[in-house]
Order: sequence, then structure tokens, then C-alpha cells
Amino acid sequence: MKKKKSSSKSPTLVIKSLSKKELATLKKTRRQGIAGLKKYLKEIRTNIKVFQQTITKERDEMKRIRSMIKVLEADIKNANASKKKLEEPTPS
Repeated sequence: MKKKKSSSKSPTLVIKSLSKKELATLKKTRRQGIAGLKKYLKEIRTNIKVFQQTITKERDEMKRIRSMIKVLEADIKNANASKKKLEEPTPS
């Protein structure tokens, strides 16, 4: 036996007989819900943009810090090299 595939549609509310007033109220409520969800989606998009900007700034900061580390490591190597030169006996 094959199983039936469930439809990917979202569930809907089964509305039995409603009066015109109840139907109008239901529609109004649903429209308000839709408006609220669309507003929420807009906020999420804004948050994503802010996070992306922050991530970019942090990546730039990481690059800057890495270059500072390289400079400091080079300074240490140069200091060690110059110390060795000073310690070498000079021929007389």
C-alpha cells in the first residue's frame, strides 16, 4: 500500500455557517493579523541588514587586528636580530 502524501498547504480554519456580522469580524481580525505579520517580516529584514553590517564591521576589525599582530611580531623578530648583532664580538 502506498501512503498518501500530505499536502504542503497550511491548514485553514473551517468556517461553518456564520452570520454576516461574525464573518465581517472574522475578516477584520484576519486582516489585522496579516498586517501585523507583514510588519514583523519588515522588522526581521531590518534586523538582518543590521546584523550583516555589524558582521562586516567585525570582519574589518579582525583584519586590522591581524595586521597589528603581524607588525608586533615583526618588531619582536627585529629586536631579537639587533640584540644578536650587539652580542656578537667585534673583531679588533
